[in-house]
Amino acid sequence: MHEAYQQVTESDESGPRMQEDYIKKRTSLKNRLAAAGNWYGLRESFSIGLLALVPVGGLYEIHNQRIESLPEPVFTHLLDVLSEFRGDYLHKLGEAASIIIESAVFQYREPHRTCFMQTSEAFVRDLSYHSTELVRVVEQMYF
Repeated sequence: MHEAYQQVTESDESGPRMQEDYIKKRTSLKNRLAAAGNWYGLRESFSIGLLALVPVGGLYEIHNQRIESLPEPVFTHLLDVLSEFRGDYLHKLGEAASIIIESAVFQYREPHRTCFMQTSEAFVRDLSYHSTELVRVVEQMYF
């Protein structure tokens, strides 16, 4: 708590107002950390690149809150099933996307934007869930 909100302490002498502020910020921090747990598990199981490929919102109607609110044992079981049945594929896809994300964050090299401009949403949507073509499209962005 102290690292996130260094200016707020539980025993601050400023009185009840500061303690109320401390409690609000502590609750907010606890909620953020709890919400991040499933995303962190996904990242640890596959890679950071896979986080960018989770279809949240829009057409798929998967919202961040639905992933964040799954109980940890249920989400762990989901990760186990994904790993067993789609593990190799998800690792390849996540690794390809990770290279692009790390490159953008650390400014190694700019990805090839033309790949996404030439790839229609319908094309990607029509690919099978286990398509190596999707891995190829993501890899083309960088290589």
